[in-house]
Amino acid sequence: MSVITILDSFDKEVLEQSYEKNGFNHSYLLRKKDDIIELTKRLKEEEYFLETITAVDKKEKIRLIYIFNKMQKVHRVAVYLDIDYSEDVPSLIDFFKSADWFESEVYDFFGVKFTGNPNLKRLLTPEGMEGYPLLKSWKAEED
Repeated sequence: MSVITILDSFDKEVLEQSYEKNGFNHSYLLRKKDDIIELTKRLKEEEYFLETITAVDKKEKIRLIYIFNKMQKVHRVAVYLDIDYSEDVPSLIDFFKSADWFESEVYDFFGVKFTGNPNLKRLLTPEGMEGYPLLKSWKAEED
């Protein structure tokens, strides 16, 4: 089954589809955050793996970026999900153990909480640090 067929059943916006421009065969913006679970399940059934999860602060929201790929034949798919700053997102740890690290890193830098991740913690910033350094609203502590 193709990625296009899989994604046809989800409420989404098709984004840039030029591999030469962005390095992805397909890019989609999901409109419902809970769809990430069903989409991940279907992609895993088609032998995709989770390459990474990252995020970007878009000032009015946080955009999560999930990148899936295949080993047999490279076929990178970027799935975007826009959330409010205080919104939780379902964890993908039940499908991919690597999600544990990726989700913790996004939590560490953006403050996004992934429900269902039993090990969500700061990885690279000091324990007890106030705020999240990759948010545009973050102000560095003065020495």
